[in-house]
Amino acid sequence: MAKTPKHFPSEADEKLHKQINGTEEGGACLTGHSTRYDDACSCTYRWQAVRESRRARQGVYDKNPTVTQEKANEYLEKNPRVTSGFLPTSQYTTKRKSRFPSPTQYSDRIKLPEEGDWYVSGPLRSNATDAVGKGIPQGKNFTTWTWPYWNNAHHLIPKGTLNTVINEIAEDDCRQLVREGLLHAEYNVNHHINVILLPMDTEVARVLDLPRHLVLEDDSIVKEKGSKLNHREYNQNVRTRLDSIIDSYKATCDRERQTNCDPWPVIKLSKKRLEVLSQHCYAKVTQFGNENPGEAISALPPLLRPKS
Repeated sequence: MAKTPKHFPSEADEKLHKQINGTEEGGACLTGHSTRYDDACSCTYRWQAVRESRRARQGVYDKNPTVTQEKANEYLEKNPRVTSGFLPTSQYTTKRKSRFPSPTQYSDRIKLPEEGDWYVSGPLRSNATDAVGKGIPQGKNFTTWTWPYWNNAHHLIPKGTLNTVINEIAEDDCRQLVREGLLHAEYNVNHHINVILLPMDTEVARVLDLPRHLVLEDDSIVKEKGSKLNHREYNQNVRTRLDSIIDSYKATCDRERQTNCDPWPVIKLSKKRLEVLSQHCYAKVTQFGNENPGEAISALPPLLRPKS
């Protein structure tokens, strides 16, 4: 099972963090945990995302894409290894001149799927393989990051952004009360409502009508700053909505402190606003993929407040 973090972000997390093994519900968590699918618990976000996708998101992933001959010729022109029936991947050369992902784990090309090969509950056949020709057991898609293609389990409200906004509360007491209030409410940043499986390869995302997770070194309508392994512009987009939610939590804690400071108040904040934001992000991310297949989520338009 997933282990709790070696260093909790705060005393509140250490005291009130709740990991429930074998189930998605009832957990309370504000930080990151194991990405291993086999670590089945409320804090494991890949396990949560895969289970929810198999239950309710099959239409997003269960596709059998093809490419036109014109597109196949375009791929071949750029890379002679990407022959008919293959897609180029977003594997890239690092500053140290090595390939990432490693050629032992992934490839610069991936074979177009047969029916069911890329389904979220697939592959459906017994002899399906990944990008480097290793067998994928039936029904094991997305249980690791290269099956059936390079993929990430993405937090719709990024856990780092959530913690940054909370940590910017100036008063130590109020900051701790906000964290405690969310944990008392059993808010779980790793719950499936806040996670979506996204491809990393531009062309895989394009043929699936999905956005890709990161810009990496591919073309994009947005110029990402900082590390290519982050989605800074997406984080900032979500933050425009997140700031006001955390401000409202801070105001609640401030009011409670003024009337009940001894003993230390026990506050249970509503997690509903965060969960509604996650649902809104999910809808916008999938819509963006349909309208801009293959584009990185950092190019997502501003997250405007839904009309009431």
